Amino acid sequence: MTTVEDLRRALAPVDAAMTADGYALDCSMGSDGVVEVQLRTVSEDACADCLVPEPVLGPLLTSLLGDAGITAQVVIRYPSAHQKPTWEGG
Repeated sequence: MTTVEDLRRALAPVDAAMTADGYALDCSMGSDGVVEVQLRTVSEDACADCLVPEPVLGPLLTSLLGDAGITAQVVIRYPSAHQKPTWEGG
């Protein structure tokens, strides 16, 4: 069974980059096996232009999870202030 800690470990490289740009990456796995990744603004100086576009971030997250042996559909939710649509793939 995949735990939140497994997800965090797998996504740590992206989380570190997000932190540097003023964001945090929260992740969870639903009972349906879908990994939800929520990006949160954690700094007033967060760099909105630094957020990786969904068509790039989605496959990157899926690849990192796959490298950790986690096969799942990924749903990304961006901070509401950016009003980006969500990316769903897997």
